[in-house]
Amino acid sequence: MDNRPATTPDRIRTIVGPLPPAGQLPPDEPYPFETVQPVRTGSVVRNGVRSAYCVFGDSGPWVVYAPLFQLGNMRMLKGTAPYMAQHFRVLTMDLRGNGLSDRPLGQEHYAFDEYFADFVAVLDDAGVDRCALIGMSATSMTAIRLAGEQPDRVTHLIVSGGYAESRLEDPAFIQAVAEQSRRMRDDWAGYLEWFMALIFCEPHSTKHFEDGVRYGWSTSGAVVDWARNGWIGQDVRDFAKRVRCPTLVIHGEDDHRVPITKGEEIQRLVPGAHMLRIGGGAHVLSGRDPVAFNRTVRGFIDNAPRASRWVRAMHRPRRALFVSSPIGLGHVQRDVAIARELRKLQPDLEIDWFTVDPATRYLE
Repeated sequence: MDNRPATTPDRIRTIVGPLPPAGQLPPDEPYPFETVQPVRTGSVVRNGVRSAYCVFGDSGPWVVYAPLFQLGNMRMLKGTAPYMAQHFRVLTMDLRGNGLSDRPLGQEHYAFDEYFADFVAVLDDAGVDRCALIGMSATSMTAIRLAGEQPDRVTHLIVSGGYAESRLEDPAFIQAVAEQSRRMRDDWAGYLEWFMALIFCEPHSTKHFEDGVRYGWSTSGAVVDWARNGWIGQDVRDFAKRVRCPTLVIHGEDDHRVPITKGEEIQRLVPGAHMLRIGGGAHVLSGRDPVAFNRTVRGFIDNAPRASRWVRAMHRPRRALFVSSPIGLGHVQRDVAIARELRKLQPDLEIDWFTVDPATRYLE
């Protein structure tokens, strides 16, 4: 059966291009990453459902990424896992419903307890006894539960864009869930367009939008609807209170998917947790700001000093560096004129000058 959309949204058609049949990984692309290959791959089968995982590196402390919500797969970690693999042993996993794992049909296969049991089974199969654990978005609940339930297994906990409960209490939330469920099943391409634009709302995110649509297209709207239902109605706040390892909460101040108040709640619940706010940051910080994310996480695991806020470049005060020739004063006079015009456009522009005498005396 051909699962191509009858009509493709304009943004997908212009940014992503033609889509293959939905529900499967492209067979001709390296998986999960092009930049680094796993030293070991494996899978576990629970109740007839296969869950796949990859191990990168063969020595050193473990860094484990809790498996992502099924709108994504291991490829969504391409901006962070290969970097971490240069410094640690890394484990990544596809949750049932996407990637290399099975896509069983029916709501009975998709529940938070199943996701958690799959994850623990993979850790056991891979031989992960102690690890630094990273949870992103919904799968922060998986990470928090493991850290609270098996404290001897988790050395560090990192939560990015996460939340500790997803209870169905707010009528507006209940209505939104029902509407999104309908759209997942009736207009999968349209839903992906909306969702990826929501989580990649920073300027110049077209590549991230394209990748996100393709990762979601590797499964189907029906599967993701069942999968999403498995995440809803959960509450791991009691587990958060039992976490005893060093904990870092990272959250974007402009996250349109999970408001920063959810991250602040995790910080309050976990004893001694530290929080890093990303000024101008949205939901998928490991993909959109990988350098800041990776260096922060590595430093946290290595017990380096921690900052409390980092601001994306486009949200910082505007700055300019003038490299001005000192040969004659005509060059620096021209540059000063340009600087004045720039300040008319950007009154708070901060200007640094790189030059020597006699241009420095003129500038002074």
